[in-house]
Amino acid sequence: MITKTTQLLLTISLVFFGTRVFACVCMGGGTKEYFENSEAIFSGVVTEFTSVDKNSKEWVAAKTFVNDYGRFPFTAGVYDSGHEGIQKAVFRINKTWKGSQQGSVDVFTSTGAALCGVDFIVGHEYLVYAKDSNGQLLVSKCGGTKDILDGAGEDVEYLNNNAPREHSTKSTK
Repeated sequence: MITKTTQLLLTISLVFFGTRVFACVCMGGGTKEYFENSEAIFSGVVTEFTSVDKNSKEWVAAKTFVNDYGRFPFTAGVYDSGHEGIQKAVFRINKTWKGSQQGSVDVFTSTGAALCGVDFIVGHEYLVYAKDSNGQLLVSKCGGTKDILDGAGEDVEYLNNNAPREHSTKSTK
């Protein structure tokens, strides 16, 4: 969340310096909203994190979602094509609360903090809230996705108590 002081400093820099400022602006939300607005929710460990080639089908599908909505999921900021980039994280699923993800799954995010991209770290476990775009899962910082070690306990408790039982599965892999 951006404080009033940060908003003021951004406004002043735009007015006096005429510089384009890019910042991730989240529209709020909490665990219940993330649950309701996500097509896939799972926990898993990142096994790979790479940039997506601009000529690939993955790039085209993720970019199509962004062009249709003007932004990555859950963000207020407009996607700036001059600073575009998409990254792919491969997850080994531990538990699924929503969706049918099992085993391994690819998740896409924008590059850079200004576009609300998630900077995944290989080997870390995350709680992932994702939007589905024609079979591709997209995430942003504003969608609730977080490192399990960074305070996901309340989210996991909510999900364990509120996810329909048919969706809550423990991966065997």
